[in-house]
Amino acid sequence: MQLQQAPAIILYNQNQIDDIRTLCSQECIPSLRSVLSVDHTFNLSSLFVTVMVFRNKKVVRKVSQEPPIFVGPLMLHGDGKFATYHHFFSSVNAALNGTTVDSKEIVCDGMVTGSDEEQAMVNAAKTAFPNSKQLYCMIHCKDNARHYMANAGVCADTRECVGPFACV
Repeated sequence: MQLQQAPAIILYNQNQIDDIRTLCSQECIPSLRSVLSVDHTFNLSSLFVTVMVFRNKKVVRKVSQEPPIFVGPLMLHGDGKFATYHHFFSSVNAALNGTTVDSKEIVCDGMVTGSDEEQAMVNAAKTAFPNSKQLYCMIHCKDNARHYMANAGVCADTRECVGPFACV
C-alpha cells in the first residue's frame, strides 16, 4: 500500500498560540507587532522541520537589548508540498480561532508572515491566511539570486555583489 500523503506532526502549546495572537495580529500595538516567520530545515533524517518564530517585543535581552526570538508552532513532515504546508497553516489558524481545522473563520486579519521564496510555502500561507501580507527574507532572496546567477554562468565576483550594500 502506498501512502497518498507524507506524514506530518504539528506541535504547539496554548502559550505559543496566545503569544502569536497577542504579538502578530493587527490588533497589536504597532511598536510591539511582530512578523510571524516560517522556515524549514533539511537533513533531519528523512524529515523536514518547519518552524514558526516571532520576536517578543514586550521584553528585551539584558546584554543585547534586542527582543528575543520565540519559537512558535512547528511541524515534522515528510515533504515540502503545498498540501502539507496548508495543513500546518490551517491548523495554526484554527488554533488561533479556538476552532477546528474545518472552520472558515480567519483570525489575525492583516497578520504579516515572512519566509523564503519557497512557492509551496508562500501559496499555502496566502491560502490559510488570505488577508496577511507576505515578506521575504533578504538572506534567502540574495542566496536564491546568487544560485540563479551561478547556474547562468555569472562570475563569482559579480555574484557576491548581490544586495544594496554588498559592493560599496
